[in-house]
Amino acid sequence: MILYQNVSYVISFAINGFSLEGRLPTDLYQLSYLKTLDLHGNMIRGTIPNSWGNLKNLQLLNLCENLLTGTLPVSLIKWTNIQSLLLGSNLLTGTIPKQLIESWTNKKKIFNLSYNQISGPIPKDWWKIVHILKIWNLSHNQLSGSIPGEIMLIDSLQLLDMSYNKLTGTIPQEQIEGGFRNPKKWLNLKDLYSLLINNNFVSGTIPNEFLYGLSPALIELDLADNLLDGTLPSSLGRMSKLERFDIHNNTIIGIPAEISKLSKLEILAMNRRPFLRGTLPSEIGLLTSMKHLDISSCPMLTGNIPSEIGQLTNLQYLNIGGCRFNGTIPDELFQLSTMEKLHLSMNVFTGTVSSSIHVMSNLKELMLSRTYITGTIPEKIGNLVKLENLEMYGNQLSGKIPDSLGSCTNLKRIDLFNNQLTGSIPESLTNIDALQILHIKLNHLTGTISSSFGKLPHLSWFDVSTNHLHGTIPNSFAHSDTLKDFRLGGGNMIHDPIPKALCANSNINGGLTKQYGCSGVICPLGTYSDPGHATHSGGCKQCPMGRTTMYLGSSRCIQLTDEDILTMFYDVMASSNPFPMQQNHWELNRDGPICTWNGVECSEEDDNNNIESIWFPLLGLNEGD
Repeated sequence: MILYQNVSYVISFAINGFSLEGRLPTDLYQLSYLKTLDLHGNMIRGTIPNSWGNLKNLQLLNLCENLLTGTLPVSLIKWTNIQSLLLGSNLLTGTIPKQLIESWTNKKKIFNLSYNQISGPIPKDWWKIVHILKIWNLSHNQLSGSIPGEIMLIDSLQLLDMSYNKLTGTIPQEQIEGGFRNPKKWLNLKDLYSLLINNNFVSGTIPNEFLYGLSPALIELDLADNLLDGTLPSSLGRMSKLERFDIHNNTIIGIPAEISKLSKLEILAMNRRPFLRGTLPSEIGLLTSMKHLDISSCPMLTGNIPSEIGQLTNLQYLNIGGCRFNGTIPDELFQLSTMEKLHLSMNVFTGTVSSSIHVMSNLKELMLSRTYITGTIPEKIGNLVKLENLEMYGNQLSGKIPDSLGSCTNLKRIDLFNNQLTGSIPESLTNIDALQILHIKLNHLTGTISSSFGKLPHLSWFDVSTNHLHGTIPNSFAHSDTLKDFRLGGGNMIHDPIPKALCANSNINGGLTKQYGCSGVICPLGTYSDPGHATHSGGCKQCPMGRTTMYLGSSRCIQLTDEDILTMFYDVMASSNPFPMQQNHWELNRDGPICTWNGVECSEEDDNNNIESIWFPLLGLNEGD
């Protein structure tokens, strides 16, 4: 950079967001009248020059979002007029020198060192120096040691962010000066609106005095991802303006009734708390400002979901997955039209999915997997036109997959595996161009696989294995540019031919076709494997002598009887015959003796029912043709 000649009276200089490269000029100090220097959002490397300490009139320095390295130069203590020192999102190292701001005046300060590699403890005697701090952001560094109790004497603080460090110890609860504990002194933080200590190693309980002493005007409190235990103190209820409270991934137990007093609360995250016991209190319905509620992965939470949850008419996100809630899912929950993401998976519910589900017209994610629900999938689910992710696997759902689901044209994932669904795969699903995943294995689905599925432009995962489907593999799948996982094996009745182009598609099933050819897609006749196709641990195995498989993708070999052979022949011929089987008298009387099957003639000269001839009327040919 080349600056200044005849511009020594410049008071403001800003070049930000231009991806400028190079280093900071050491002679910039010649701009002695400079008050504002903003170079954020570039690619400047190197260190902060010591000579910059001579910029004695500097009030704002913004070097955020660069590639600066090295330590903070002590020469910057000459900045007696600095008000905003913004150095976040660089590669700065070393410790925080207390000398850096010893000469700061009483003007309110903003200090941002976030997203660097600053290490060491927070100096304990800083409170004598930094009582003028307004914004203090030290997040995403490698700071260690405990949180100095003296921080609570910085009466000008509005935002304190020490998240994502390596801080240890307990939450401060004593005023070190004078050596006494005085909750009223904590009211020094009267202007604090945001306190973030999450993602550290802070342990112990949350002192009642701590919450009592925080400003009632506090808007944001984040203590998540620490080692806190005990119970939430009742003083939580006095934070009447709190909008966001995050305490997830701690070992705190219980949900205090006082939480119902947080009438402004919009975000409550209490998830991943393995020792959180009890039930979800009905008072939860009083939090009418709530938009985001996450109490997932709390396996000791039990009881019913209170119907009062239907009073949260602003709720957009609800996640109670991975708990032990039981009973029926309240109908009131499905009538929240503002809901966008509903996660109820891995609980022990009873009953069915509410027919009121169509009221949730803004729903984008519905996750109801492994919840023990029964009944059918409501036909009105097709009204959820914004739905992108549908997961209802691992339940006891029965009946058909609703045709109306094809109206949800924004769906990217349909996951219904391991249920008791019957009927055919709806053709309407082929209208969902956005569909990426169709996972419906381990059901009782029948019919054939529509060739239109292979034409879906974004389909990457197609798993219909372990059903009762029949027919051949459509050629359309062989020409898909997006297909990665293709599973047809198990109990299906799929027969040759396997499209050759599909066997040559190296993108299918993790590239297994490179090593195993068609076996990487589905095991050929006479071979088998547990999943019905080759795996990275081995290919399809040859059936032992005297045993074979009836269909492609078999998981075991069988000893074929005459009936099995005829059944295979009937199935293969039926798929190539344009005339209905019944019209050609091909229907099988499978419960009767083989000699009673249509088209089968047995010898009348012995008692062994040996087959003498087989007659099949093909393509409308008459018996004499």
